[in-house]
Amino acid sequence: MANVLERLVAKGRRVQHVRDQREVAFGLADLSTHAELHHRIVKKGAIKTLIHLLTSSRDVEAQRFSSLAIANTSCDEM
Repeated sequence: MANVLERLVAKGRRVQHVRDQREVAFGLADLSTHAELHHRIVKKGAIKTLIHLLTSSRDVEAQRFSSLAIANTSCDEM
């Protein structure tokens, strides 16, 4: 799972096509549904990637999934 997370974070920093932006945002949103991964998501820099997608993508779906992933990750009971 860590490998998937690292790939998504790396890809999210360089994607320009809407399809790829959606894929990254959806993948990170999916991972963010697992509370045990929240710390790892933050540690690997996914929040920065999600904020980048949220602010730079013109695709509403990529923005929605990015917002969802950020919200899910912020709901962790540390």
